[in-house]
Amino acid sequence: NSVPADAATGVVVSANIILTFSNALAGDAEKGILLVNADTFAPVAVSRTIDTARKVVTLNPTSNLGAATDYIVVVHDVVDIHGQTLANTVINFTTA
Repeated sequence: NSVPADAATGVVVSANIILTFSNALAGDAEKGILLVNADTFAPVAVSRTIDTARKVVTLNPTSNLGAATDYIVVVHDVVDIHGQTLANTVINFTTA
């Protein structure tokens, strides 16, 4: 589950990206979650936090996102506490 949802439009430029997983993530697994500019593929600087249950990851961009810009959240090589590698996932959204 993600906020914003895949294919969302009109996302506020100050929004955080919140990803919720069914299983708890392994230690440091959240580092495999990236935010990139869809046009340039340049990574966006974010701080990553994870809740104590290790199921909710929040990406907080260090500065506001660009207006009317497409972004991609990439979930790559993320492992849960059971050692299962999650399916690689791409979430697209566009800011207002």
